[in-house]
Amino acid sequence: MVAGFSRLIMEFPAGIEMAGYVFRQDPSLGTHDPLEAFCVYLSDGSSEVAILVYDLLGIPEKFPQSLNGVPLIPVATHTHSGPKPSMVFEKIVEYSRELVKRAKKKSKNLEKMVIRGTMVDGICDYRDRAESTKLPVVLMEFKTTDESFFLLIFRCHPTVLGPENLLYSSDLAGGIRRKFEEKMGGSVVYLNSCCGNISTNRTRTERSFREVERLSEIFVEKLDWKREKEMEPTTMKFREFELKLPIVVKKRVILENDERLKPAVELLKTKRDHEKFERARVSIL
Repeated sequence: MVAGFSRLIMEFPAGIEMAGYVFRQDPSLGTHDPLEAFCVYLSDGSSEVAILVYDLLGIPEKFPQSLNGVPLIPVATHTHSGPKPSMVFEKIVEYSRELVKRAKKKSKNLEKMVIRGTMVDGICDYRDRAESTKLPVVLMEFKTTDESFFLLIFRCHPTVLGPENLLYSSDLAGGIRRKFEEKMGGSVVYLNSCCGNISTNRTRTERSFREVERLSEIFVEKLDWKREKEMEPTTMKFREFELKLPIVVKKRVILENDERLKPAVELLKTKRDHEKFERARVSIL
């Protein structure tokens, strides 16, 4: 089995509408820290797949399912400080082609994988729980004959910066990557897992770049691996499913009683009708 890794900085001009907040009215003024994109390429000789990760709010609906014959698993870190993905669609696809090309070209024998796990608190938490909750962190290290790189999985809605920010930023996902790489060396890809109701709403002290650095530092300091497993994978299986999910919209009067949901209320007021269903792609590797 072989594995390859690539990363690049996505460059977008100022003046593009930013994604993530209804109350943000102005376009981007420029860049605070790089928006990056990553590719992890895997192949067992009979099948191949590329995991693509972007510092974006989400993946555009018509994003290709494969590039150059390689099936894709596209993931967004969910920063609320990037351009609206649909407005930079062609650029994202262009970057993706280059990422897959580089990672596949660099792929070497995967000598072993090391999976580590632990629990951390104080970075993000459930929105509806009074007590602090420890959340799982999983680290997957890929060691090839040429290099090592990591997949860091932490279930957190990684948004510290608010609608007042008009600079492109990878937000907490990027902060954690930078601090982790300073400590561990090598390249790390951040995946935020299932985190719809887990955010920094109760843990952040302010909505600033300084707070991004503070929480990122705390996260890395608390990493104390409790579990570790080493393996030598030789094969893989990849399947993909498309789901049609019903969209449930709460009554406006219920939403209006929650201060945090006011932006959603304002958005609902602008729409007479809403979609009844949403399509989702689920990839299992």
